Amino acid sequence: MFSISMEQILTEAELVRKCKDLLSQDWDIWEEVDGYNPRTKERRRIDLIIRHKERHNFCFGVECKRPNLDSYGKYTDWLKQMIVYTQVEWGKHGRRLPIMACPSIVGSNDECAYYALRRLAGKFGLGEITFEKHYQGTKDVVKIKMSDVTIWSTETGFNEQQKNRDFTKIIMSL
Repeated sequence: MFSISMEQILTEAELVRKCKDLLSQDWDIWEEVDGYNPRTKERRRIDLIIRHKERHNFCFGVECKRPNLDSYGKYTDWLKQMIVYTQVEWGKHGRRLPIMACPSIVGSNDECAYYALRRLAGKFGLGEITFEKHYQGTKDVVKIKMSDVTIWSTETGFNEQQKNRDFTKIIMSL
């Protein structure tokens, strides 16, 4: 699934940098954004917030982790962290946002579990940013997905069926 080998990414900082490099042409990007959870009274910080340069209703938080899927505890802690982040009011305007995992939240070869996890995550306001090779293998293709639906990619732009969707409303329903 990934065009970048996880062995090539030594740190989370390198993953953040790769994500920024691949998205910066089409997305405004803010790094290390502070937020506040009014329910728990805790302060949090997220790796990135991205907002599409033309369609401002597409705004997401991005939490980057170097996946260590050999430990269910670390994996589920990452999912829990992202679910908590959907409840945080980010930045000076205090907006709650859907949270994208970078890289993909799924790492299983079990096809049923793979799709179930993606769809379940979408119900909690979680999505993912994937890095894939173009079918001709000539360039990276970045995709933003939620509930197993590609919302946007560097190759095709917006999924026109999703173009008017306001993702901040997903979070208000949680």
